[in-house]
Amino acid sequence: MANLDSLYLMAGTEYPHEVWLRTDPKIDPESIIYAIRGYSITLDSQAVQSRLVENGLNTLVQSWTSARNDILTAQQRPERQGLFGLLSVWFCRLGAADRFGLSAVCPVFIPPPFH
Repeated sequence: MANLDSLYLMAGTEYPHEVWLRTDPKIDPESIIYAIRGYSITLDSQAVQSRLVENGLNTLVQSWTSARNDILTAQQRPERQGLFGLLSVWFCRLGAADRFGLSAVCPVFIPPPFH
């Protein structure tokens, strides 16, 4: 953690930066962004002006993303679901082929019981 104002004072200028927040899963990330933006949403034509938070921080937010939303979106992509399903099928198939191949090469081999 650091005080950005003192860092900017030492550097002599302000630099773009990222802020990471750990939040409760029940909280809507957009409501946090609107609270941080405050009146600065009036500068953004794509922002929903009716969500203005009057006592917000009035900080310009150039872009933002929610890791929780990104993960949920990625998990719902059909190609991801298909890939992991296919990998699971191939893993089971190769395990069975390994058992069959080992018993064909060494018929005396008795696999240990599964626990």
